[in-house]
Amino acid sequence: MDMQQPQYTPLPPVQNPSKTLGIVSLVTGILALLTSCGGFAPGLNLVCCCSTPLLGIAAIVCGILGLKTPAKTLAMVGLILGVLSLLAVVIVSIIYGLTSAGGSLTNPDMFNNILKNL
Repeated sequence: MDMQQPQYTPLPPVQNPSKTLGIVSLVTGILALLTSCGGFAPGLNLVCCCSTPLLGIAAIVCGILGLKTPAKTLAMVGLILGVLSLLAVVIVSIIYGLTSAGGSLTNPDMFNNILKNL
């Protein structure tokens, strides 16, 4: 009696989706938020003003790309932190520009002229 062995078909390889983009988005978002207001610290102005927008944009890009992976929560938090850091940079830049560069908050006439031009 000749017994035949059953034919087995191999299973396709299991693809393990990566959480790398979500983690990168989260880490860069945290770093961007930490450095966004560091411009007030002496000696950190140049480092913070250059690194924060780059880190914020990296967090946003990685967060958007990471939304397509299983690490959606990490990517979303990184995306939000990246946006918040860019908003903080804009707000800090406006405050710094109004208080020190033009002195418009200390000079009411200059501040009123700025508001009239808006």
